Amino acid sequence: MTALNRSRQQDLFRPEQALSAVTLIGAGGVGSAIGLLLAKMGVPELTVFDFDTVEEHNLPSQLYRHEDLGRPKVEALADIARGFADGQVIPRAERYADQSLAGLVISAVDSMDVRLSIWDRLRFDPNVALYVDTRMGANLAVIHCVRPCDPDDVKRYERHLYPSKEASDIPCTARAIAYNTFGVASMVGALVRKWWVVGEVPRSLKMDFDSFTFL
Repeated sequence: MTALNRSRQQDLFRPEQALSAVTLIGAGGVGSAIGLLLAKMGVPELTVFDFDTVEEHNLPSQLYRHEDLGRPKVEALADIARGFADGQVIPRAERYADQSLAGLVISAVDSMDVRLSIWDRLRFDPNVALYVDTRMGANLAVIHCVRPCDPDDVKRYERHLYPSKEASDIPCTARAIAYNTFGVASMVGALVRKWWVVGEVPRSLKMDFDSFTFL
């Protein structure tokens, strides 16, 4: 595979500035867009967990193509990334349980209960430098950035964790649209770049795509 010519981004981010492994949990709307975006930025290796397959209702708001219907999302995402970029996407067609993680971990799941189980595994894990938790509902997007071994970060983040039964009940017809999923992915790309290049990121971001404002 021929390496991409990234000369126009070299003052922003170069692949050799990727300082750690990257794991993405969830390859749906936000996750599929994040996967392709990081590959095009030059992240050398990205492991993606998702046990789901591509269905017809996924096509409007997720990265997938008609020919991907019925395929595991992670395998389809790996193929798409190979067609657009030179980084390696490692598909793990399985549910994330308690597999060991390291470096930078990004959550793009659609359940608060799943977030709770991920956090149970990452909390005070010295191998994980940064955890990025993305959330989206209708026109509102929220991203939390957490250093799992920082007590202040842990305390702050856990104020925003609760079981699925306490989450807002958003109608199925208002949960995802492409401009939101790709918008969240863009913010995650900027956060990843800032973490590796600058060494610091905001602890949370909240964007209203309806009013075009950060809250």
